[in-house]
Amino acid sequence: MVSGCLLFICENNKYAISTPVEVSTGGPSIFERAKAFGIPSRLVDGYNPEEMYEAGREIVDRARQGGGPSFLEVKTYRLRGHREGDPQGYRTKEEVAEWRKKDPVKAFKAQLMETKVLSSEEESSIVRSIEDEIEKAVQMAKEMPYPELETAYEDVYSTKIDVR
Repeated sequence: MVSGCLLFICENNKYAISTPVEVSTGGPSIFERAKAFGIPSRLVDGYNPEEMYEAGREIVDRARQGGGPSFLEVKTYRLRGHREGDPQGYRTKEEVAEWRKKDPVKAFKAQLMETKVLSSEEESSIVRSIEDEIEKAVQMAKEMPYPELETAYEDVYSTKIDVR
């Protein structure tokens, strides 16, 4: 068992609620701050699935080898508001539309199909499999009994420290 490993993953979606991250942090990058503490850190393009996979594999391997903490800043974009009902006056509809065009799932699917790694039939099969899995999970949740009221506060917060 490996101990003492911690993986930090910061999803930088360009906004801190409604403030551009550059304004709220005083600079464009967050991963540099972790570097200042001696934590191996890197910036990752969250819109690039292959880069995400490689970066994730790298820090997980490092953790499994007992290499200590790692930090990834994942640059992405929040397509929805910070909360339901967010009027999003801090950005334009055009900005959001531009980012929607860059949808990494659609772009990666197109790349896989163009390079013949994925066929239309395989893609349809994957989608059906995912939809089936979701439907089974929803059905299972609907069939589960409601939890006992006494369990509402279990595993939420405790001031007691168990030092067993």
